[in-house]
Amino acid sequence: MSQEIPKVVGVALLAGVVVGILLLSRPGPAPDGNPSPATVQPSAITGTDNAVAYSSMSREQLIAAVREKDAVISNTQVRLAGQDRDVQSLSAELVASEARVEIQMQHVAALEKAQPSGEDAIPEVDVEQRLADLSVAFDDAFAAGDGDAVMTILREMRGMGAEAYPVKVSMINQLLEDREGDNVLELRPRHMYRSMGRDPEFYQFALQSEDASGALRLAAVHAMRWRNDGGGTEIFVEQLQVETDERVIAALAEQLGRRPAGDDFGSDSVSAIVEALDREYENGETTEALLFALAATHSDFSKEALNQYAQTAISADVSESLEAALRMASSPMAGLGVTAVSPNTQAASIGLEKGDVIVSFDGKTVNRRRQLIGMVRAADPETAVTIEYYRDGELNEAEVYGGYIGVGIMSIGRSAEQ
Repeated sequence: MSQEIPKVVGVALLAGVVVGILLLSRPGPAPDGNPSPATVQPSAITGTDNAVAYSSMSREQLIAAVREKDAVISNTQVRLAGQDRDVQSLSAELVASEARVEIQMQHVAALEKAQPSGEDAIPEVDVEQRLADLSVAFDDAFAAGDGDAVMTILREMRGMGAEAYPVKVSMINQLLEDREGDNVLELRPRHMYRSMGRDPEFYQFALQSEDASGALRLAAVHAMRWRNDGGGTEIFVEQLQVETDERVIAALAEQLGRRPAGDDFGSDSVSAIVEALDREYENGETTEALLFALAATHSDFSKEALNQYAQTAISADVSESLEAALRMASSPMAGLGVTAVSPNTQAASIGLEKGDVIVSFDGKTVNRRRQLIGMVRAADPETAVTIEYYRDGELNEAEVYGGYIGVGIMSIGRSAEQ
């Protein structure tokens, strides 16, 4: 009996310590005098209940309870540390945002200095100074990696007319170089066209400018294709005669091939493409684009040029493209020329070949690329439909299903109203 007393006393003391710790760790009243949320829970245990509960525990149970409470405290400390890190991160973001705002305000100040007051036109004597101010603002924005400020400056230049074209060319050259490199400004392709605005005269200037980079001339070709007056054809022909960038040559050829049959696609245009073919003889990809441009026009001039070109000595790569172009040109109907066939697709399984001209899908005439793509996507993938296509002047049929056929296509001989 005498040996059990110290054990009882020890257990009682340990229980007292635990109860004291738990009582001290209990949340106190809220600052406004109201009880804290923990004290108003229906299932909360009062201090008296804690004392009774712990006094009835064995030594092992008390140790387990202490460890459980310690784990709760540790978890709380971890959460608090995480919240502290979040606060530090938000503070850093706030500092960075303030710095960006400061830079943007500097750009705005530069723009305001360059912007004329009111709605009065800028006197001619001030144009040179305004361009100089905008150039400084552009350099500062570019160096800071502020794409929004750069675009704002370019928008400011849209109303300045031809005087601003050389400066604008220099700026867009830098944007395109950045876009093809590190893309520090994080501008997307559509930003490039927005930077040029809707000024056809600038497109022409950029296309024909010796200072414009190949990337800018390429962008100008694609921008000019939206002109509705057909004025791009003559400019494309002129540029094709002197163009040296392979990408631009291919784009010019493609756009010339898009000219409707109703346009006056005469001998001058064909001559320009044939001259380009002679220059690009060793470049199979560019040569193919030029040959397909001739086939796409579906004109007597282009057919004659293709037949003449077929009589010259050509390499194997060029001969394949020439054969496909001749097939397209021989189609008696306008349609969609097959420029490529993907392996393991419906097109490959039904035997479509490069140079075939698709003229109908499910009984409906097709001669526009987007038209056929939309019809194929809308068709039932489990119900076969018939397509018709010409090969070497002969009409053929095949069955396909909706979804994806697997061909590259281009318009052949579109009518003027399309």
